[in-house]
This record gives sequence, structure tokens and C-alpha cells, in this order.
Amino acid sequence: SVMKNYTAITTFILVGLTDDPNLQILLFIFLLLTYLLSVVGNLTIITLTLVDSHLKTPMYFFLRNFSILEVSFTTVCIPRFLYTMASGDNTVTYNACATQLFFVIVLGVTEFFLLTAMSYDRYVAICKPLHYMTIMNNRVCIKFLIGCYIIALIIVILPFGMGFELKFCDSNFILLGFTNQPEVQVVIFIFLLLTYVLSVLGNLTIIILTRVHPHLQTPMYFFLRNFSFLEISFTSIFIPRFLTSVTTGNKVISFAGCLIQYFFAIFLGATEFYLLASMSYDRYVAICKPLHYLTIMSNRVCIQLVFCSWLGGLLAILPPIILMSQVDFCASNVLNHYYCDYGPLLELACSDTSLLELMVIFLAVVTLVVTLVLVTFSYTYIIRTILRIPSAQQRTKAFSTCSSHM
Repeated sequence: SVMKNYTAITTFILVGLTDDPNLQILLFIFLLLTYLLSVVGNLTIITLTLVDSHLKTPMYFFLRNFSILEVSFTTVCIPRFLYTMASGDNTVTYNACATQLFFVIVLGVTEFFLLTAMSYDRYVAICKPLHYMTIMNNRVCIKFLIGCYIIALIIVILPFGMGFELKFCDSNFILLGFTNQPEVQVVIFIFLLLTYVLSVLGNLTIIILTRVHPHLQTPMYFFLRNFSFLEISFTSIFIPRFLTSVTTGNKVISFAGCLIQYFFAIFLGATEFYLLASMSYDRYVAICKPLHYLTIMSNRVCIQLVFCSWLGGLLAILPPIILMSQVDFCASNVLNHYYCDYGPLLELACSDTSLLELMVIFLAVVTLVVTLVLVTFSYTYIIRTILRIPSAQQRTKAFSTCSSHM
């Protein structure tokens, strides 16, 4: 027997705007020209604001990002529609439909919030011109931009998840967990509950202290705070779901829930790897170039390193999650694991997964090699520098600054 991700409905049919061939030709030409002009215009704005030294102001920073959003948003909808009109193929798969819905909402909502940020920028420029560059510094602009994307992502998660749950299909997995023995389950439950509570409390303490204590406003503690946030998020993906399963006896997880768990497990895990590499670079600068530390590790650089870490994590999971969502599963829906991981899911696959396997291996190797090389080089230089320090007390002090990263 075969269990597919979508056993009842696998495709949708997009009716489009009209069936009249004459109108379709006019619409095709109009949309094609509109799309090309939009892309060329926005790419021109992006290029000019990047290369022209006179356009390095907050206003053009926001305009450039808005142009990127515009190109992305129109690309989500129009090329697919033009292809439909040219080929006559009106069908779209369930996964493609869900992907299109996701990006339409994320990019659309981000545009709304970015327009709000741009209006605030104009308010400061006109109403507080003398303080404009102080208020709208690079750090604030980057925060506004990241905030727009995060809010949009939060807004889309709920409807997107509920969209997956609509009864177009009937797909669930059963997570076996560690054991079926009640006595062992009780021990595991207590152990994981205590571990999780202590982990969350410990990391929340670090986040609060590094946020409010005036002596902990350094790059090292900035990275540590972000790492603690990642740790809370990472453990919250698995343990609460597993504890609920042990308590209620309900081991069923939907296909959408399984994909979401797999997505965040790899996303946050890979982000931690890249953030650890950033933290090792921070320690390298602090020990090997102490006089230039605060200049090199400015607020802007720290934010950029954290942002790049999250971006690296996202790029590490995006291709695999798209490919995984298109896999068909057969014979059984029982996962011999306590959460939805790549290996157990692959064991149930009955479609060709060669591309998925290659992609996962490639991205895993890239993530591990890049981060491991950065950490190795950083600590090689750190150890060499510390060993040259004549005083044993100073060497111990230098090593102690790496304790948070270790």
C-alpha cells in the first residue's frame, strides 16, 4: 500500500482571468511588458543605490530593499501566470500552491511594514533634520528591516500551517519515541522535563542579565545572548512535543507539523553552527587585536554577523525542505524516532530521493566545513597569541575570555 503526502487531491487547477483567446493574448503582452519594466526598473534602483556613493542614506537603503521585495513579489505570481497562458497548463501541485501562498503573504506583509518604516524615516528626516543621521543610523535601519521580515514571518506561520491542515489530504505520521515501557517513560519524562526547565531558565537568565546589566553590553555578551535565544528555540522544537506525547499517549503528528519540526530543527541547528563561528571570530579579534577590538566589532558588524548566521541557517534548510515536501511516503507512516528527522523520513520514502540526499549531504558538508575552518583558524591564532604572553596570570585571563564560547 502507498501513503502519499496528498492521497485525495494532488493538484489544483488555476482558472485564470479569462478563457477568451483574444483577451488572453492582450493580457499576456500587457503582463509580460509590465513585469519586464518592473524588474528592470527595480534592478536599476538596486544597482544605483549600491554603487553610487551619494545614495548611501537611510532613505535609499529602504528604497533598495523595497525594490528587492517588489522584484521578488512580482516574480512569485506573474511568471507562473504567463507560463500558464503560453502552455495552456492550468494545473499546479499542492506543494507549489502552498509555496506560492507562503511567499505571497510573507513578501506582501513585509512590504506593508517596510512602507511603515520608510514613513518613519521621512518623519525623522523632515521633523528632526538635525538628529536624522543619529536617529536613523545603520544599526536602526538594519533592525527595522529585520523586524519587517520577522513580523511577516510570524504573521504567515499560523495561516500557512492551518492551510496545510485543510482536508485536501489525510496524512499523518506516528512518532514511536524512545520506549513503550511505562516505567522507563516516567523516568525519561521527569529527566527531560527537568532538563528543559533548567535549560530555559538558565538561558533566560543569560538573556535578561546581558540585556539589563550595563557591564555586559559588549560584543561577546551580545553573541552569547543570541546563542541563548537559539538554544531555547532549538530545545522547544522537540521536548514540549515529546512530553505532551508521553503524557497524553498521542503519538500522531501531521505531515505539515512534521515538516515544520524538521525545518526548524535544521534551521536553528545550522544557525547555531554559524553563530559559534562568529563568536570564535569575536574572541580572535578580542585577543589578537585588543586595541582595535571595539572598532572592528562595532554594533553594525555584530548585527551583520548574527544576521548572516540566521541567513546561513535558512539557506541550509530551504532546498531540502522544498524537496522533502514533494516526497511520497509508502508502506508505513510510523517514524522510529522521537521527532521528525531526515533519516527516519527517508526510510519511508517510495519516490526518488537521490537529489534530496545529494542536497542534504552537500549543505551539511558546506555548513560543517565553513564553520569548522573558521573556528579552527580563529583558535589557532588565539592560542599562538596567548602563548606569546610572558605572564602566566595574563595567559589565564586571556583564556578565560573564551569560556563563554567553549
